[in-house]
Amino acid sequence: MYSKKLYENEDLAKKLKEDLYKYSKQTFNESDATVQSNKELAYMLVRDTNSPLTANNAVKVLVNGENKFPEVLEALSKAKNHIHIEYYIYEDGETGRAIEKLIIQKAKEGVTVRFIYDDFGSRSI
Repeated sequence: MYSKKLYENEDLAKKLKEDLYKYSKQTFNESDATVQSNKELAYMLVRDTNSPLTANNAVKVLVNGENKFPEVLEALSKAKNHIHIEYYIYEDGETGRAIEKLIIQKAKEGVTVRFIYDDFGSRSI
């Protein structure tokens, strides 16, 4: 029974990887010139991380808590469907309570909330 499951898992993993490459290739082909000019990097990211190439994303580097937490709170307040949040260190301080209050409010609005925290890093709560 276990051996059969291993073979099924292999087949599913192969199918998933094929679908991932197919989706990523389609996304790449529909992308703008910036992505097109970085074909090798895009391929490497998909190959090495087994994550799909997606479009219409933005990244903003936030180097400290003073910059980060107002952005986090704003993003949480805009959530319409789901919130997935994960912290190694989560404390019962001003910022922690602000996040708590906001995700409780969003859950009451029907937003699916998943909050993971490390019990060692967050032992003060």
